[in-house]
Amino acid sequence: MRCVGSGHQQASLVGLGPPPAGNGYGPNMDLDEALAALRRTAARHNGLHLLLLHGSRSRRREHDRSDWDLGYLADGDLDPAGLQADVSHALGTDDVD
Repeated sequence: MRCVGSGHQQASLVGLGPPPAGNGYGPNMDLDEALAALRRTAARHNGLHLLLLHGSRSRRREHDRSDWDLGYLADGDLDPAGLQADVSHALGTDDVD
């Protein structure tokens, strides 16, 4: 799901609905594959209500040095370090903020 905010701000929202089929893992995946991998990862984390991709990748304007900019909404049941580790594994990179 894509959400357009005010001005030029744009973000991709990763909902917590049923995870899509396919594996999509790896550092050279396209944005759709990455979102699918993030959905599967998000679905495994108790307390996570929203995972938000923002920045250049959400606008499909990434470059060689682009990282993965993510934000989240969660309650006290979430393990933030576990989420960070799982997201890095799902995307095939440690370059995740």
